[in-house]
Amino acid sequence: MPRNPRGLSVGVLVVGWAAACGRDGGSARLWVSVAAPGRDTVRFTAAAIARPCRDDGGGVVLEGLESGSGIMVWLRPLPGDPRLAGSFGFPMAGDTAPRRRASVGVRFMSGAAAYGVTLDSGLVTVREIDHGLAVDVRGAGLQLPGATRAFVEAGFEGVRVGSDSVPCEPEGS
Repeated sequence: MPRNPRGLSVGVLVVGWAAACGRDGGSARLWVSVAAPGRDTVRFTAAAIARPCRDDGGGVVLEGLESGSGIMVWLRPLPGDPRLAGSFGFPMAGDTAPRRRASVGVRFMSGAAAYGVTLDSGLVTVREIDHGLAVDVRGAGLQLPGATRAFVEAGFEGVRVGSDSVPCEPEGS
């Protein structure tokens, strides 16, 4: 079971949201690798987009989808400090201290079956580069169906934050 039960509901929202989004057609790209015990590693690439959150808390959502597989990363900087460069950790149950946080959900296909992973440990690192953002995701979480730990590595390259905002409030807030 993930260390953050509330994160599971946010992750389910994230996975569903990523699966429902379309492609941008821009030059920004992402890659994802998901490994779980007893299963072949699943890899996919996709076009990537980033949009600002319209809620008061700020933040940015990065996402991409290709053939039923997708990832969504919600970066939440400190209130009053909109800088994205740096590291973002994953929230833990009962953690109310102000800190930079990330929520990551991955949906992937293996044959005709769909799987989802909500990361509950790891790190998201953001760098500002000449042509946008470079984002590295390394973490683990519960894979459903199957309730096994899966390990995710992902990278976004050249993603620019667009002007079309999205709602970013977690369920139950």
